[in-house]
Amino acid sequence: MAKRQEDGTVTEQRVPLTDWDILHPQEGDFIAQSRYHGDNRCYLWTVFKTYAVGKPELTTLYYTGVDWQVAGIEHHAPDVTVIEGMTRPLDPFQALVNLRESGGRPVLVIEVTSPSTREIDLNEKAIEYHKVGIPYYVIVDTPINPGDTTVSVIGYQYMPEGYLRMSADPDRGIWIPTVGLWFRVEKSRVVCYTEQNERVLDYMELAQRKKDFESDIEEAKERTRIANAEYDELVARIAQMEAELRRLRGDSN
Repeated sequence: MAKRQEDGTVTEQRVPLTDWDILHPQEGDFIAQSRYHGDNRCYLWTVFKTYAVGKPELTTLYYTGVDWQVAGIEHHAPDVTVIEGMTRPLDPFQALVNLRESGGRPVLVIEVTSPSTREIDLNEKAIEYHKVGIPYYVIVDTPINPGDTTVSVIGYQYMPEGYLRMSADPDRGIWIPTVGLWFRVEKSRVVCYTEQNERVLDYMELAQRKKDFESDIEEAKERTRIANAEYDELVARIAQMEAELRRLRGDSN
């Protein structure tokens, strides 16, 4: 918060965020998050960035403010927002997206809980996201107690009277049709799968796979080089043997 001093200078002063601030953060507000929270949020964002390559109609926002343009509802900054059909390109320096001006509609909002935001994510945000009309709301509920690694995925589907908690398939997780993905937990981490049960890799996993693929190519090239050298050596030895046989037979040819 900016504060003007008696001499006219302006200094920044940190003040604790209220629940309202957490629910409707402004640019520059800071909420300390664990690495675990950041890893899950970043994974989901990069998954949708990767997945959206094949679905150009989808736009993914990472902790970006969204003005839903709904009367009585202030802006939010979900961990991940997926918007369909945006007709105007986003300004990369814009901290608040005006949904009506963008021409898009939200199809999915994802929140990753933390000790300071969990109750708001589970309660106030669920109420306000329903008022906005967001069809699917996914919560990655992370542990709040030290040493606890139990993570769960909670899915809500819009119904006129309120959000309906979705039932999870015991093997595949929660299916979100607006993005065509399954959400489930593996090794205390949220992961996404396609309808064909293929895991959607994030950027880091794709980069590692590319690196492994390039390494495999180099190994294949080396094996080919060695095989070619051995082949040339065998051809040369056969030629020598044929020449020796001709000599022994007295064949001048």
